[in-house]
Amino acid sequence: MKKIISLALMPLILSACGGSGGGGSSSGDPVSGIELPDSMSVVTAQDSGGQQKLTFGKTLSKSFANQNKILTDADTDYSTDLTHSYVYDASMESLDSVNMILCLMEQTRATDMVNQGAYIALVNEDKCEKGQNQSSSGSTGQSSGGQATEFNSWTILSTRDSNNASQVVKIWVPGDSGPGGDPMDSQTILVELTATEGVSSTNPFGSFSMDFKGVVDASVFEGPAGTEMEMMRGHLETVDNSQGQPQFRFINLGGDSLSDITGANFSFEEAANVVLNDAAGTGGVALTHRSESFSGGDGGPTISQGSAYAVAFDSNYLLRGKDDNADGSINATSCQSRTSFNTQVWRYNLYHAVDGTFNGKAVTGGQRVELNSGFPFSYDSNNDGSNNAYGWVGYHGVWSELGALADGATITEFDYETDSTIEHTVNVAPGKMIRRTANNELLSGFQGDEFQFWGDHPTLNIFGQWVVSIDGNNDLQITGSFNWGDTGPEISATVDHDNDPGTAEVSAVASLSLNNNEHVWLWSDALGGNVAYVHDNSIAAADRSVTFYGEEFVLPADSILFPGSTSSVTLFCYERCLKGGLTQSDVDNASSEMDLYYSYAGTPFQYTLSTTNGKIVLTDNSNSSAVVSADTLDISSLGNDWGINTGEMLTSQLANAAEPWLVFDETVSYRWETGNNDWNKMITVSDSMGNISTFDRPLQFSYTHSTANDANTSSSYNGKKFFLEYGGVGELWGFPWEEDIETNRWYSAVTLADGAQLTNGSNTFAVKAIEKEQTMRDDNAGCNGLNVSTLLTDPALTLPTAADIGTVSINLAGKPNVTAAPAVIDGELQ
Repeated sequence: MKKIISLALMPLILSACGGSGGGGSSSGDPVSGIELPDSMSVVTAQDSGGQQKLTFGKTLSKSFANQNKILTDADTDYSTDLTHSYVYDASMESLDSVNMILCLMEQTRATDMVNQGAYIALVNEDKCEKGQNQSSSGSTGQSSGGQATEFNSWTILSTRDSNNASQVVKIWVPGDSGPGGDPMDSQTILVELTATEGVSSTNPFGSFSMDFKGVVDASVFEGPAGTEMEMMRGHLETVDNSQGQPQFRFINLGGDSLSDITGANFSFEEAANVVLNDAAGTGGVALTHRSESFSGGDGGPTISQGSAYAVAFDSNYLLRGKDDNADGSINATSCQSRTSFNTQVWRYNLYHAVDGTFNGKAVTGGQRVELNSGFPFSYDSNNDGSNNAYGWVGYHGVWSELGALADGATITEFDYETDSTIEHTVNVAPGKMIRRTANNELLSGFQGDEFQFWGDHPTLNIFGQWVVSIDGNNDLQITGSFNWGDTGPEISATVDHDNDPGTAEVSAVASLSLNNNEHVWLWSDALGGNVAYVHDNSIAAADRSVTFYGEEFVLPADSILFPGSTSSVTLFCYERCLKGGLTQSDVDNASSEMDLYYSYAGTPFQYTLSTTNGKIVLTDNSNSSAVVSADTLDISSLGNDWGINTGEMLTSQLANAAEPWLVFDETVSYRWETGNNDWNKMITVSDSMGNISTFDRPLQFSYTHSTANDANTSSSYNGKKFFLEYGGVGELWGFPWEEDIETNRWYSAVTLADGAQLTNGSNTFAVKAIEKEQTMRDDNAGCNGLNVSTLLTDPALTLPTAADIGTVSINLAGKPNVTAAPAVIDGELQ
């Protein structure tokens, strides 16, 4: 059920946010857009220096005393870039949807685009997914396409007749049009918002009302095709109460919760009513409610869950009362401090720590790090001669709005500086080559750290998944077993060694006994994925080391493999040497995936990597130079839907071919990946002169954490090593994610303090949080002056109902046809 709810809410994204606007009016005076809040947290966020004014996300991060002065000068990017801060509490879970809405509003810039006509905004919806399990996307090095940017193409119309009139924003948010998906995925969200007053120091929410609904074609539920069917609807509004206090109300219903929907087999409802004592948020009260249910259908069980809270707070404390059984009475209370917080950061920026040069350009201390991450384009998706869809091409590949791009297709780049277009040709290779560069560290630096290992248990004689730690003698110890659950690995110190539920489990703890030159593959989210260890009896325990890897794509213009006029290079393979010329028959007749590979017999297999027409191609020298490709093959019968790859290959042969494991000691190696998914292929674009567009690879850092660099002064990861990547504004990856059992939310295991420094070669960068969440710490000694026992029945604090949801006048057929380039991309005006 959680998946359905999140899918229902993720596209629920509106518009109209920050800044001053443009436009015109009949009088000739410029018309400004109305600014809305970028979050509606109940409790004020604070920074390191104590409680702040209620600013609803637009707070400037305070600096630490030990930062370089150049980073705190008033006119640097580091000092002036805003940090969006808000407070999370379990009682306010229903407001997650509100803040997702407002978070995504900020990317549309509808305030700045008032009276500019209908326009397209490419919105990165992933940026506003908070508290989900992000262990796969948050760690580096896991998938060659794992960090590719994806957008959704929203159509927006923002109008205002004059500076004394209301601002009206209409939005069409498209759903996933792919076949066979969840109906909640395919719904289009229609939004209508009317704002009459902007955010101010005396009116922190402004004044606005917003209605929205999600619609699908009725044929999804065997209704009449071509008819819009509502799957969800909702309402968010500020309230002008008699005491002049800031107040807002929110409701969102979906599935069978709607009176005119039946047979959806799910329902959800969220509602909130929040009243502050004053604009500074010194106190207030709130009611929230959230419920959801899911039926398996055909007589399957119905799963239901829900919660209702009453909240009262003052300047120092928040009292949370929970109604567990919806009987209108408080079953349990807890008290939190409003002056003592833990901080979790969702997004960071990097800034140059000192004056110098970067990518051949002069930079100054405090200047934001700029990377060439890619460009937007339009293309003709249905071959009717006119561009009708949008996309983005960058270092990690191509995102296209309406499906994959064909080799040889034409796309049109928008050159915003010259207000012109540039034609490019799409080049789709049958795979992609990945260069892997080794980083070596002593095992002693990872003592106590946990790794994952797939293999045979040394004493139980079973194959399984194990947790491995490095002990004080730099030996590898199995400390437990793990299985993958719905939210990640479930770890246990015991294991069922004979798959007999009637037999007691036994301890999984054991030394991982290794032979001389035995190679072990481990996995670590903190180090970006694969970690290699080769046990060498001739090396003293104190000198043992592990190897982890940084990766980058090989492009057709790669200066290392293809210097000057060179267009091909020979590669030598020692393990997992994939056969060229594979056919679907080869796959169908294979008893296992390994039938698609050669068996090593003491001589490396040779391949040729060549570049031509904007593509790179790997051919098999052992099979008449047949192309090594699975881009048209269905290999799902072998248990593999994600693609297939070779082992590590070298540009020169090992000195001793009888010791093929030594390939893992090489500093640089290459791996070919291929498959029938978009992420298995190298896609480039070239201009009319054949020049390939190139983009900056993410910055990579081998980072050792310290308590001094921890925003929460935690010592949990003091001295621990991590492999990080920075892909541009807000995109710092690499810390593993951990679940907070109390809140069921996922957070980064490490939260960096502002001013923490990362080093890449000769460049040093300073970190600053630009979006963070705070959680209040328990304080059972407080809250004596607060009371929540009567709030659930207070007639002045009733929750909104379906009757409060207004009518959305726009429909799918009325969506404006916009042919101009996107006016906003990832929240930036173009």
